[in-house]
Amino acid sequence: MFLARTNILMRAYIILFTCLVAPAAALPAAEQQPVRPLSTDRPDQTESAHTVPKGWFQVESNLVSFSRTYGMSEQAQDTSLCDFISLAILPWVKAPTATTGFGNNAWEYGLTINQELDIGGGWELGSSIFLAMAVTDERQRYFEPAFTLAIGRDLTEKLAFYVETYQGWLNSEERYLQSSFDGGLTYLVTPDLKFDVGMNWFFNGNQTLNPFVGVSFRF
Repeated sequence: MFLARTNILMRAYIILFTCLVAPAAALPAAEQQPVRPLSTDRPDQTESAHTVPKGWFQVESNLVSFSRTYGMSEQAQDTSLCDFISLAILPWVKAPTATTGFGNNAWEYGLTINQELDIGGGWELGSSIFLAMAVTDERQRYFEPAFTLAIGRDLTEKLAFYVETYQGWLNSEERYLQSSFDGGLTYLVTPDLKFDVGMNWFFNGNQTLNPFVGVSFRF
């Protein structure tokens, strides 16, 4: 009970900071020097191919997110290639530092390859390839590949939409294909503050609906 109350208080403090303090802090930073447009990993599952500008701090957070699983089948240095495509290759390692009960107490590692492509007419195409060596609850190591493909378009200077698909070869009690179809809207309030709303629909493996509202900002 104490842990649950602590988590609720922490979330309340994060939301308060996100809504009141951080957006105000973002405004003076925008006036210091020109920077590239705000690029975020959220709200889709496809990772951005751009890093945060030097000297800036960026926060991306859910304000509201709800998931309901209704069945189980049986079965994170960017390089510019040219003016219209960006590529990022991100190796990662997860160390077993979580408190008992919150992690699997195992080293995991992998590689993420992200790309963004300007296909003209205001349309952008993005994808991520996730290659991970994960560990099951039975301490068995296995290869876990996944792939995302997202397409988005600016509707106005501030409003944009995207649709996306995710495919992952995951492992629970046995190997299974997890798929999702996602979509949402983003609204750029200022060059450094953006809100989003959308839904992820997972099917095949875990059948889950995940509506969400979120915010991203930098300062």
